Amino acid sequence: VTDEDGNYFLGILNVLREEENDDAEGKELLARNVMDYTRGREITLASHQIASKVIENLLEYCNEVTLGEYQDAFKQDIRTLCANRFSSHVLEKLISLSATRFLTNSAEGSNPPEKKIKEEAKVDPGEKCKVFVETCSKFLLNNMEDFVWDPYANHVIRTCLKSLSGQMDEKLSFPGVPEEWGDVVKEYASRLRDWPFFVDFPYQELTSGLLQTLTVALARIDKSALKSIGGFFTHPQNTEDPVEENKEEAAEDAENPSKLHKLFTTESSIRFLEVLIGVAGKKLFSKIFLRLFQGNLKELSLMKSANFCVQKILDNVKEKEELSSCFTELDAHTGEILQNGYTGVILSLCQACRRLEINQHQFIRSLKRALNCQKEGNFALCVLKLKPQEMVAEDTSTFVHIHGSLIVQEMLKFRKPIDVIQSILTIPPDQLVNLLNTAKGSFLVDAFFASPHVGEKSRVSFVNHLVGFFIDLAINKFGSRSIERLFETSSSELRCKIIAELAEKINKLQSTPFGFIVSKKLHVAEYKQNAKRWNSLYNKGHKK
Repeated sequence: VTDEDGNYFLGILNVLREEENDDAEGKELLARNVMDYTRGREITLASHQIASKVIENLLEYCNEVTLGEYQDAFKQDIRTLCANRFSSHVLEKLISLSATRFLTNSAEGSNPPEKKIKEEAKVDPGEKCKVFVETCSKFLLNNMEDFVWDPYANHVIRTCLKSLSGQMDEKLSFPGVPEEWGDVVKEYASRLRDWPFFVDFPYQELTSGLLQTLTVALARIDKSALKSIGGFFTHPQNTEDPVEENKEEAAEDAENPSKLHKLFTTESSIRFLEVLIGVAGKKLFSKIFLRLFQGNLKELSLMKSANFCVQKILDNVKEKEELSSCFTELDAHTGEILQNGYTGVILSLCQACRRLEINQHQFIRSLKRALNCQKEGNFALCVLKLKPQEMVAEDTSTFVHIHGSLIVQEMLKFRKPIDVIQSILTIPPDQLVNLLNTAKGSFLVDAFFASPHVGEKSRVSFVNHLVGFFIDLAINKFGSRSIERLFETSSSELRCKIIAELAEKINKLQSTPFGFIVSKKLHVAEYKQNAKRWNSLYNKGHKK
């Protein structure tokens, strides 16, 4: 690659950075010119640091002919492309793009019969994309021993598995893929399973990532293979700890053997376990729960990394009996878990209780006990800050814990959230406004008025509780969205209370950028001039 080439692609890269939001037509024209420049040197330029970035960014704007030229060129030397730190990314992009175009064309339907007759002599671009994906995938499959341990080729294998299963990324997926693609995914799983060192895959970062991708692919392609792999890695025979370098620590561990599975010992294996839990079917989930979690939830919840697995279990549990078992284990240790800062576990437990509609009253009681606010102190305030009552009593700040806010929002969706509602309505209005004026506290209004279990009387009480403080909400960045939400969900009578207060202080309202927006949206100036006219104008667009 000459200096002239380097300067050319550097210039194109600068253009791409400056015109990130340029129209597709402009990108297509740029792609056409760049791909013409690379013709005949596709592999060489794809291995260059700057040129590879340009090609990778422009591939999606190429037409079928140009894309086909790259497919033909790349098929000639897949091995070299996989092992190169730059070209491997271009190859990944080309595989993913080829799969996307083929599956998109298949979903849209085939060409009309008359068009097929005219194109009989030509190679179908969609079929060419399909063949390219299969060629790359099978080449990597047949040479896995060379590529699994390579930091660049390993990611190409992952891209192949994602493409073959129709799951390009989180935003783009296809419900169905060709049967032969599914067969290739199954073959990957079968061959890897036969490796003697497959059992060690979860414990190394590189192979764990590959295993996670394979797990997600099998969840879409072959549930039985997924169940087999999940059962293999969670089998009790794998509970032995990794080799300890420190003999004293090893001796201490021998005296106090842990019941925890080996999967909880490394970051990479924990990430794999999280993915496995997320895609597991009913039977596999129950097997994982019984083998790895039941009886160990307290210990796992207090571990820096493993507590995320507990959250994953609670987020995915579907059987009431299993959730009831989880709650029984965690109930007595809620305070200790909160004290150690693993608040996500309590949030996930709350969400599970709301979703499966069990243990809701017991959860509230457990949280009250943990925060020491059973007899005195404001329950909602303690939960919002996730601090015990004695600390909240001395806390005059507007701090709101993100998990505390989410827990209150979830509890408002419980079947009987009366304790939460009453505690919110007993927070002094000036203090409540300060909380609603924060980024995390402002969503309390949404949950309060969206919950089907919060009655109309409680909603009226909430609005009346804030009378005299609407202006303080309206001029605040976060409070302004709260006032809009109050307005949208309130009755005509309550809206008149809100608008009347805002109209009295319209100068203060319009003196801030957020207050000005509220004034414009709610037509406060029109109300001040003519209340009857405002009423008809507002109700025309907001029927309540």
